[in-house]
Amino acid sequence: MVVNGVDESRRSNKVRIAKCILDSGEISKAEIASKLDLSMPTVFKNIKELIQLGIVTEGNEYQSTGGRKAKGLSIADHIMYAAGIDITRNHISYVFIDLKGNLLCQKRIRSSYENTLDYYEVLYEEFICFLKESGIERNKILGVGISVPGIIDAQNQMIITSHVLKVNNVSLKNLSQLFEFDVYYENDANSAAIAEFADRNRDAVYVSLSDTVGGCVYINQGVYTGEHYRSAEFGHMNLVRNGAKCYCGKKGCADV
Repeated sequence: MVVNGVDESRRSNKVRIAKCILDSGEISKAEIASKLDLSMPTVFKNIKELIQLGIVTEGNEYQSTGGRKAKGLSIADHIMYAAGIDITRNHISYVFIDLKGNLLCQKRIRSSYENTLDYYEVLYEEFICFLKESGIERNKILGVGISVPGIIDAQNQMIITSHVLKVNNVSLKNLSQLFEFDVYYENDANSAAIAEFADRNRDAVYVSLSDTVGGCVYINQGVYTGEHYRSAEFGHMNLVRNGAKCYCGKKGCADV
């Protein structure tokens, strides 16, 4: 009989080991044991199972931190994929990446944003066409991340406000329901910062200079959103005293 606590512990170790390999790019069994404070038998057993599942691959020998050559372990980049969609005022962009963050393919279409079912259906249909063109199997898609310019409530799937798209308090749940995959929404500058820093163990401040000025505070491998999802709105820092009036109501903002 399997005790739930023990079974969950084994699963947790497997997940921790897989994440450690993913974050490291390439690593030896001894280094995994040292980093995660696990016994070598535990590491050996879980690595064997992960290899059998096709999640982990064993590569060529490389010089580990202990000075002895060891087999390098890495995540099989073909095992699962993630999709990304970027919504702007006049375009929709699509990408697929593997588990290592490698860009596999991309596509961009011209489509002016409208908060209508027709627009969302076009977005979804173009995604399905892109998926077919990519040759990626549907059951290997982990989920879809959608980047939107504006203040985003990701938990409730809402655009609180977007000056670029000229909308306020828009629910995105109708769009989510079109997909058979998990869908996650994020501000465009936050999305860019995540793409830039997700594989780096460091805190950072990201500034986005495009049609508008935006930014992100990236701390502890995650985005700091603030109490009202408005953290790092650098575009609304006052640069010119009594300057031109901004759409936020203040004067002299960087985004004017």
